[in-house]
Amino acid sequence: MNTRLTWLLLLIASALGGYIYLTDFGPGARPPAAARVTPFPRFELTQVTAVELVRSNTVIRVVRDEAGWRMQLPVAYPAQAPAIESLLESLSKAQPTRWLSDADLGTNSLASFGLEAAALTVKLEVAGHPLLLQFGGPAPIGEQFYLKPVGTDGIFVMPNTLLARLPRSADYWRDRSLMPAEGVAYDRFEVRGKTPGFEARKDASGRWQLTKPLPARADSARLETVIHSLRTARVSAFLSDSPNVDLEPLGLQPPENEFILGRGTNDLVRIQIGNIPADATNFVRVRLPATTNLVLAPVAVGQLARLALSNFRDRQLLPALTGLSRIELRAGTNQASLEARGTNWTVVAPAEFPADGDLVRHWLEQLPGIAIHEFVNDVVADYAAYGLDKPVREYRFLAGTNILAQLQFGKTDGPERIFVRRLDEPSVYSVGLGVFLQQPEAASQFRDLRFAESNVTKVAITRLGKTRVLERSAQGDWAATAGAPPVSLSPAVAETLHRLGSLQSVRYAVPDESQFTRLPSYQRLGHEFTLTLNGAGGLHSLRFRLVADLGATAVALVHADGAAEPLRIELPGPLAQDLQREFTAQ
Repeated sequence: MNTRLTWLLLLIASALGGYIYLTDFGPGARPPAAARVTPFPRFELTQVTAVELVRSNTVIRVVRDEAGWRMQLPVAYPAQAPAIESLLESLSKAQPTRWLSDADLGTNSLASFGLEAAALTVKLEVAGHPLLLQFGGPAPIGEQFYLKPVGTDGIFVMPNTLLARLPRSADYWRDRSLMPAEGVAYDRFEVRGKTPGFEARKDASGRWQLTKPLPARADSARLETVIHSLRTARVSAFLSDSPNVDLEPLGLQPPENEFILGRGTNDLVRIQIGNIPADATNFVRVRLPATTNLVLAPVAVGQLARLALSNFRDRQLLPALTGLSRIELRAGTNQASLEARGTNWTVVAPAEFPADGDLVRHWLEQLPGIAIHEFVNDVVADYAAYGLDKPVREYRFLAGTNILAQLQFGKTDGPERIFVRRLDEPSVYSVGLGVFLQQPEAASQFRDLRFAESNVTKVAITRLGKTRVLERSAQGDWAATAGAPPVSLSPAVAETLHRLGSLQSVRYAVPDESQFTRLPSYQRLGHEFTLTLNGAGGLHSLRFRLVADLGATAVALVHADGAAEPLRIELPGPLAQDLQREFTAQ
């Protein structure tokens, strides 16, 4: 072993260690690389009041005020806040992948990193102080680029994801709302133009009412849908910002149509609809007078302006019958009145008897669904032309002494419609004839025909000329007492009476019962039975006559308490078969 060489190596190692110590930890030592890195500038989003992008001779500038973001350059226009704030958020949270100090750059010029004078510069005004960020070229490794905060040492290497937040053009940051109405307190909506338009205003309750070309109820839901469609429609392309464009060949002088949102007599927001470009038939030209901008919008926007007025009229025939306490009807010589007494309804004219509360409530629930089929005439000189000078049927709905609504029905309008009017409106409408025929026309239709089986004391049966009588004993048993040997009857009689007593059926008044009694089926069945009741449920007698047995259903005429005019009802097929078996006269 060479001892002299070993000592020489130890001496050299000690000298190198001392040099490293003095260099890194001594009084004039350089700080470590991590301590020398220039921090990436940070800022609070809420403190940014302006953003400016400069590339060569192109400048995009947006500013924020109390109303939000607005573009100042290259054109004054509302700005698209989400796109701007997306860039700001990405910048505020950006994480550089590497920092290159000036020493690292060596003799390389900034142009070597794409940071020449023509590079893109983003200027942020943060709390009144400018922050300039110069965007450079791509880095040779990975999806990265160079970025330099102006006035600081070195260059940062950043991920390319930040570049995706930069606007591709000035239009990228422009608000693409076609009808910007955010925060606009409007109470008037108007459509003007070459095709017939209209005006609608909100009343004190917030519902829309048509005011032009005629005062009428408006379909508030449909109007709001159209306004919502306009407010959510987006500009497809910005064509021109010049106020000197020749508008006539574009269908904008005068405009084909205009949409206006206003308050009182003041127009707040207006858009003008022009023609459809020959080379872009899916779009329509639109002018925004407030900013003199000419844009393209989806062609559906123009089609909204051409919808007929009838599309915006309220087709619900009746208003809400809130607080209803009395109903009056007249049909020919028939007149009837019903009153609400607590939770029950009572027929009070022409005679007083309990009404079927479930049936009345069901009818009232169906009334709001009666839809106007056609707006026949809004300026009526003679109601006689529609049979409304002498209406065939009339209904009045009252809350106390206040008339909620009054309907009159006149002549039929072809085979499927009938004329109708509301007395609080001048117009004549038409509704479906089937709807009209389902409306009650006699007091007897409201009568509660339900009964408890225990209230029936006798059943008198006539069938094909033969008669039979069934009576209940004091013990509650049924027996045949006339027309056949007196025998006890099965419990099926009580069950059949129970099902008949709980029957709910649509009833129709029958002014001329001969239209049924002339039917061959009526003669073939020859079956009727009369129930005698003890009056506990308001009924004393019910007379049933089977008119037709159709299998699945059967038709019967029923007289309550000796009424002169019967009601037509329908019976389920199985019940009709049991009635014919249990209430036979053979």
